Amino acid sequence: MTETDALLPEKALAVRRDVIRMIGLARSGFPASSLSIVEILVWLYWKVMNLRTGEPSWEDRDRFVLGKGRGCPALYAALANRSFFPREELWSYRRL
Repeated sequence: MTETDALLPEKALAVRRDVIRMIGLARSGFPASSLSIVEILVWLYWKVMNLRTGEPSWEDRDRFVLGKGRGCPALYAALANRSFFPREELWSYRRL
């Protein structure tokens, strides 16, 4: 087991907490849809996908398409926890 592997459960827990907070603050959403994909997203974004958080437009990056629209809070939380954008932006979920 690598150091990254050991951190995955902690990352998943952080993403789960952010999902619950996002949906709670928005008073709208489907927590089960998001929570059911957290481990997959964490595994992909921390272990599998070829990406550079500082270069989101990097041509050789892997792409991920989420076909489960009600799971978008989990994707947003994973991206924020992976440092694609500031975590604080999550708290404005569903606010225009």
